[in-house]
Amino acid sequence: MTDSQWDIGDVIAIGANFVDANDAAANPTTVICYVLDPDGTESTPTVTHPAVGQYTANFTATKFGRWRFRFESDPAFGAVVEGYRDVRVSPFS
Repeated sequence: MTDSQWDIGDVIAIGANFVDANDAAANPTTVICYVLDPDGTESTPTVTHPAVGQYTANFTATKFGRWRFRFESDPAFGAVVEGYRDVRVSPFS
């Protein structure tokens, strides 16, 4: 596994950085993470907050394909971070 390749069974770490209008790290009141598996099933993993403006979550890849994620702040802060991780097909799966 490299930083850009994931396999079924991997625990995949995802994250988002939030900044204020002055581009300084800032904390929204709330942050929720949504993950969509390749079949479109949505989950909401637990979000951790290791430092100012930084939010992380983990999910376990149970299927191959594109996994999409979205970190949403509260409406007053008004920020969203989206991304994806591709889980490759394995001849052992």
